Order: sequence, then C-alpha cells, then structure tokens
Amino acid sequence: MKAMLVDGSFSHDALSQRTVDIARTQLGGRGLQVDEVVLRDKKVNDCIGCFNCWVKTPGICVFNDFGREYAKMEMFCDFIVAVTPVTYGGYSSLFKRAMDRQICVLLPYMKVRKGETHHPLRYRYYPKLLVIGTLQQPNESTEKTFSQLVSRNGINANTASDSVVVYGSHDENETKERVSALLTRAEVRS
Repeated sequence: MKAMLVDGSFSHDALSQRTVDIARTQLGGRGLQVDEVVLRDKKVNDCIGCFNCWVKTPGICVFNDFGREYAKMEMFCDFIVAVTPVTYGGYSSLFKRAMDRQICVLLPYMKVRKGETHHPLRYRYYPKLLVIGTLQQPNESTEKTFSQLVSRNGINANTASDSVVVYGSHDENETKERVSALLTRAEVRS
C-alpha cells in the first residue's frame, strides 16, 4: 500500500507542521510506502477553467508545473493523507489550488450517480481521501463545513473520504489519537 502525505500548510504554521510530523510517523508505523509533498515548496498554477485537460489533452493539464505531477502521483497511491489549516471551513489556498487542478482525473461529461449529477470517472481506481484539518481552537460550524467539504470531494471522485480536526489546545498524545483514529477508520495498513 502506498500513501501520499500532502502538507498544505504555510511555513509559519507550527500546529500543521507538528501534525504533519505525527501523520508521517503514523503512516510509516503502519508499514506504508509514503511519498511526501510539501505544497509551499512547489509551483502549482491556478486552474483557469480552460478544460483542455478534458478535450484537447485528455487527463493532462496545459500547465507543465507540479500540478501535473501531483495528478499523476495521486493516481498511483492508495491513500491521500493531507494536512491543511482550516480556512473558513475550507482548505488552505495551497491545498485548494492542488485540488482544483485534479479536475483532469475526471471526464468532461455528466452523469447521475446516486441521484446527483457528477462527472464520470476517467480511471478505474481513485485513492481514499483523508484530510486532517488544523484549527487553533474548536469552532463547531467551521468543523462541520470542513467535514462536509471533504465528504463532497470524496463523492465527486467516487471514493471514500474522511476527515478529522485537531486543535492547538491538543497535546501531542491527543493529536496522535485523532490521527490514528482517522487512519484506522480508513483501514490504512500495509
């Protein structure tokens, strides 16, 4: 089994950095091969909605930057484990940009799946999406929005998804327990 650990935090974010370290250790302790991506160190252009990745260069974005490599890496792993600060119930701008660029892994057509309209899948298999959000303090409505976002992203890619939020007020053991529970629910193991 292979996981891609995605660090969607900014350099000044100590809470997210600590959480990435915990996730890395927990993934390694489960015997997975782990590829780590630190988005703040990569050039990822914004998706411009040209849809060339759908109609002119199927599955390949017109931008030859790390966003293209990210899409490829995503399709060759079993789990995406991302750490991102929760921003207004959403992802960091770094992780959001990478997620937006993943539209190329879907087809341009529309079809109804479970009573909802979605893009059909380009590939047969998609990795599970596990997102660890970080907040300095609890905020119930922000956490609810975040959880729904991760869930909807999973539905759109027709894959399992789950999330957890850790707080700045958590000690290291509580953060470890929350990350471990997320990985266990997703059956992350070698």
